[in-house]
Amino acid sequence: MSGAYEGAPASSDLRSIARNDGVMSKERSDSIPVKTWELQFVRHCARLARSRGGRALAIAVSKLGNGWLYPPLAVALVAAAGARAWPAVLVGGASIAVGQGILVVLKRWCCRSRPCQAAEDLECLLPVQDWNSFPSGHMMTLTTAMASVLPVCPMLAWVAGPLWGLMAWARMACGHHYPSDVLAGTALGLVVYYPVLALAVGADLV
Repeated sequence: MSGAYEGAPASSDLRSIARNDGVMSKERSDSIPVKTWELQFVRHCARLARSRGGRALAIAVSKLGNGWLYPPLAVALVAAAGARAWPAVLVGGASIAVGQGILVVLKRWCCRSRPCQAAEDLECLLPVQDWNSFPSGHMMTLTTAMASVLPVCPMLAWVAGPLWGLMAWARMACGHHYPSDVLAGTALGLVVYYPVLALAVGADLV
């Protein structure tokens, strides 16, 4: 496929892998239907990633969201806030771990195909861990991390919003998620974080 990011499998290759895994067979039916406007919105995001720079940005941000972003963030938070940062790091880490467990169950239960599977014109810019799109694990993790960091370092609030928007765009530009996946992942991050925080406060851990 012309213009494909170097090192990334072509969309047709990834679709072949999915077919071999049986997840794109005719027997598969999504529990959550896709609205036309959602697919159009994903196409719009993908168009912004057609240039070499846009493609590289979408891939880089998505890769950071795989986990590379968070250890440096934790180190920077501890360096900036000292001992006050440790409870936030621990609560955030525990929340992400709980969220990942819930995420696995939700993805298997909802069984929603990714946009790059649903539309032949959408490239899959990066390999995926699974072929279930709902909800977005990247958005869940980022939201949980930001929720734990901001009380300790409120000055990062001006970064949190743009970073959320950039990650949301990147996940859709890569052909991996719909807008509702992004919003559901965000909601899951908050729904998981605050009960974990409450338990930590009740146990006098923070």
